[in-house]
Amino acid sequence: MRWSREELAELSGRSDPSCVPPPGADPTAYEVAFSKYNPTPEWEPMYAPSKEQAEADRAAAYAAGVPHGYLAPGASRAAAGAAEGEEVLQLWVVSELHGDGEYGAQVDAAGSGRHRGGPFRVAVGARTRVEELRAVLRDAGGLLPALQRLSYAGKHLDDSQRTLQHYGIAYWHKRFPHWPIKIRKY
Repeated sequence: MRWSREELAELSGRSDPSCVPPPGADPTAYEVAFSKYNPTPEWEPMYAPSKEQAEADRAAAYAAGVPHGYLAPGASRAAAGAAEGEEVLQLWVVSELHGDGEYGAQVDAAGSGRHRGGPFRVAVGARTRVEELRAVLRDAGGLLPALQRLSYAGKHLDDSQRTLQHYGIAYWHKRFPHWPIKIRKY
């Protein structure tokens, strides 16, 4: 037996027949697609790419000039920001987790690779992601990324894909340049 959209809407309790997915289909796997030429919706599968397909789509959008934050492999966010005229932030880094002898910009000359000196400054672009900031802190101050629970002005930087601009650091750094990025205990 074949059901019309109106009958399916009536059976499902919905008032709009366009909101009912095709019979026998998983309703969570479909979305309504409207077009300007066809005001009646057609059901299409939702965009669920594989990791490789998503990366290929990002690269194609980057090549087409679509602004969405894609950075070519091997390029650093701080270098890209400086090249594009992006604001570069000179941020203080202070650790509540480590003593001054356990982190810092000074590296032992003996070749052990141990850092010391306490609070230090890093230069990063305003569009640097938190994930990239953790790598910069690892390189500059010897702080392991897994131990970095970052905060700025009391705001926890927990989402590694958000940028410093998303957290408002670029804005507040202009007004209070002495406020540090803190590596907190909890």
